[in-house]
Amino acid sequence: MPMTPSLRELYADIVGAYNEKKRALDAQFVLYRALYRPLSFPLTVLFIRAGFSANQVSLLNAALLAVVLALLASGRDALMVSGAVLFFVFYVLDFVDGNIARYRNQASYLGKLLDGTIDTIAYLIFAAVAIGNARAGHSLIGAQLEIAIGVATLVAALFNQNAVFRVAYLRLESQAAGTSGEPAASVAASGKGGLLKRGNWLYQNALVSTPVILLITIATGYLTAFTVFFALVHAVLGTAATALGMLHARRFLDRARSH
Repeated sequence: MPMTPSLRELYADIVGAYNEKKRALDAQFVLYRALYRPLSFPLTVLFIRAGFSANQVSLLNAALLAVVLALLASGRDALMVSGAVLFFVFYVLDFVDGNIARYRNQASYLGKLLDGTIDTIAYLIFAAVAIGNARAGHSLIGAQLEIAIGVATLVAALFNQNAVFRVAYLRLESQAAGTSGEPAASVAASGKGGLLKRGNWLYQNALVSTPVILLITIATGYLTAFTVFFALVHAVLGTAATALGMLHARRFLDRARSH
């Protein structure tokens, strides 16, 4: 009967399963490699010891997200602070399911779909924060305007995500049909479009700072700054990155498509 590894051995195995491909992806995000991923390793040890699978952690995180959104939209200061702290926990747990899948060599497309769907739902954070801050009477720009900006940020985030996913899907479709005229590697990976790469880097790193900026702004009492900042991130940086991506994708988007 195999021996149960010690916590130290389990931790070492989890870190060892953190392969070079994942390290390279994380290296693009400052907070991924400096904060979220290191915090996720000891949590992963606890969840594995408790018998959780990767998908079970994802489902638990979905339930936690529902609690976070309700707390942030409550308009009660103490509950909103709790919501901000739990959102940070939610963000770290988003790394735990992947750690477990790699450790157990059980990564699947179902897990990726589940994880991605939860991440998309998390964009509701912008509307929830705006609503909660307005209900609490702390808005610096007027309650109705802050809520409108929060909802607009949610819409902009979903639009930019949808555009990126659609272009990626159409690129794969055109490659399968042999009409793209491009190698399988993306524009960013192939070294083309320096401006696009820099814009995407700035946009993505701003996005992953969401839980940290939420904690800072709620602790200082300036949640309106959170709403306005991410409105600019998604409406300006996100839309610009999407537009640049579309321009660089013109090479295959303008080609005739067989039905």
